[in-house]
Amino acid sequence: MTEFEKTELGKFIEMIRTERDLSQRQLAELAGISNTEIWRLETGERRRPSPDVLKAIAPHLGVRYEDLMIKAGYMEETWNISILPK
Repeated sequence: MTEFEKTELGKFIEMIRTERDLSQRQLAELAGISNTEIWRLETGERRRPSPDVLKAIAPHLGVRYEDLMIKAGYMEETWNISILPK
């Protein structure tokens, strides 16, 4: 895993957080986790955050939990294709 891949999730979280005009501390308080954990996520120090952390921050970032799970490498992106009957 390259340094870019390790920080891709963190940069994504930081980008969304700043777009929503939230500080790290505000996001942490909303999600019920420490602001140090948010810092670790954004800097790439926390390479694989727990699914519980991702679930806690997702609604406050306005993103789907599944999207964070994909970015963190827990799930693969899949196509949800429904074929309608004729």
